[in-house]
Amino acid sequence: MQKMKPLYIPKDKREFGLKVYCKYCNTLVFDTCKATGEPLQKCLHPADLFFKAVEYEKNSDKRRTMKLDTRILKEALAQSAAFYQEVKEGKHHREKFQVPTLEKEEGSLLLIEAMSRYVDFLRGGESTPEHKRRKRGEKYCREVEKIFIEFIKSLKKHYNVKELTAKQVDQPMVGKFHANIESKNLGARSYNIRMTRMYSLYNHLIQEGLATINPFAGVVRKLETHNIEVLTKEEYNALLDIVQILELGLQKVGKEIKNFYRPWVKDGIQLGLMTGRRSEEIIQMRWKDIVLNNQGELLAVNATDFKVSRQQGRLEKNPKKISVPITVDLKQLLIELGYEKFKGSDKYILADDETMNRETMRKFMARSFTHYWKQLSFSKEATYKNLRKTYLSSLSAAIGISNAQIISQHSSTKILSDHYVSDKIIGQTAKNFSVFPEQNESRQNELHDLRKSSNGISLEK
Repeated sequence: MQKMKPLYIPKDKREFGLKVYCKYCNTLVFDTCKATGEPLQKCLHPADLFFKAVEYEKNSDKRRTMKLDTRILKEALAQSAAFYQEVKEGKHHREKFQVPTLEKEEGSLLLIEAMSRYVDFLRGGESTPEHKRRKRGEKYCREVEKIFIEFIKSLKKHYNVKELTAKQVDQPMVGKFHANIESKNLGARSYNIRMTRMYSLYNHLIQEGLATINPFAGVVRKLETHNIEVLTKEEYNALLDIVQILELGLQKVGKEIKNFYRPWVKDGIQLGLMTGRRSEEIIQMRWKDIVLNNQGELLAVNATDFKVSRQQGRLEKNPKKISVPITVDLKQLLIELGYEKFKGSDKYILADDETMNRETMRKFMARSFTHYWKQLSFSKEATYKNLRKTYLSSLSAAIGISNAQIISQHSSTKILSDHYVSDKIIGQTAKNFSVFPEQNESRQNELHDLRKSSNGISLEK
């Protein structure tokens, strides 16, 4: 029996809307197999390929398609030509608007296909060469996909988006996306995220030789205002008290009763405040990550920066490490959690015996924090992330933002100050500041003399 060959349409035969569709990849394919990145002629799923005729009604944006019942190119071209004629002369005509006909460059990549490839690149897919893989978190990838769909929908009424190539995206199209975002009355951050994701897509396409111009390069970002909330000592202690109450951890969701109580949540909150690290890093810390000084005293915890490691494509082989100083408070907590018993071991610092997997624990801890926080009387909103902001704000106030940056390993002090450092904390620290330092010294001398005088009076009596 002869082996089935993949379907392929040579470039000089791509007429009358004839395409190749892949059921395995659920998309149109042209020169490259989407699943493997290899030439289409080497596709591993030839049985899932079929010819498809795609055409648009005259003076309308209504798309008509037909699956062809042949695998012979010559017959497929004849069927597609007949379908083309039928659509152009058919009865399915609707007076709407004239869809712009854009000049299509031979061999150009469809925008939808370009977006799909980019998301596959972000996920570290097999079609991406190993040296170029930069695997990002699934949450980030889903956000990018959602923005791409939003961009496509913003153009749908004006262009044949399914035939639009990546190189055809121009300033008017960017303008329609801008108008679409503005119509939703979104905040500055939401606007900037959308434009940045599209900008990143085109930067990637340019690097891959699939585009020459970035149409999003000239988009002016909106000014963002950051309200950085930190916890006070009173709020923090109140939270630690309440998370230990089992009954308050119960919540009815529909017909189900959910339990947000776990004895280790308190420990997770304390570790979050005393290290300033993200929840994922807290969950993954192990006893063997603790570093000692030459005298054998606790010096630091080497935490893995998962976020940056994913961005740089180094998570699996050479993850970025952050050296978190072990303060007096953190040292005491580690001792309470069992440092003497578990030091140097591969066990997790936080709840090693918990049966949940670590990712589920991370989500649970964040939800538990929010659940208990809402039951407190404080008016401010807070999540687990506010622990990191509280730590970095206090650290910056104590040792200066430049020194704090060395510890946090942010790429710049601007990122640290814009997103993590609270003006309230800095203002509280600077309360006793004087423009003329000598006044401080004079005041100290006055107080010294007053104390001396008071002591003398007390002795005479």
